[in-house]
Amino acid sequence: MVLDATNVPFVTGGGNLQGPTITITDLDDCVITAVRVRFRVTATSLTASTTPNTVFRLDRLGGPIGFDLINLGATTLTPLVGTQMGTTCTSLTFADGFSPFSTSAAPYDGNFSPVGSPSSPGSFADYLLTPANGHYSLYPAFLGGPVTVECFQLDLDLETTPAP
Repeated sequence: MVLDATNVPFVTGGGNLQGPTITITDLDDCVITAVRVRFRVTATSLTASTTPNTVFRLDRLGGPIGFDLINLGATTLTPLVGTQMGTTCTSLTFADGFSPFSTSAAPYDGNFSPVGSPSSPGSFADYLLTPANGHYSLYPAFLGGPVTVECFQLDLDLETTPAP
């Protein structure tokens, strides 16, 4: 199931700011079996707008919170370069089983594993077999200047939970 944020493009002011959101309310009997996250970000200069500590997170109200897709402070300690992350809305994807984003280069197209969490580094395991319903957001943090999130897409594989 592919879901697109409706509040894009989303312009941040830099710093820490909750970004675009996707809300799922009609999948009461479904759990997540796979997660893919896609987004595209543009800026006049990613070098000026990102910092050595910039993070892009996937948050779900009620948890997981602070689930890092990209964490420059834990990987490269270097701001990004260029003017875009992803050349299209589907060219930058985070999913299990790929190389980390820290191996990428501008314009950052490709498939990458998320940084994840301490309990599930490099994977979306924290989301697996949890209810699909929720309020999901792309959360850019520790920015040095404004960026525009052009699109944010959540692609979920789901399984129906048996009735009790």
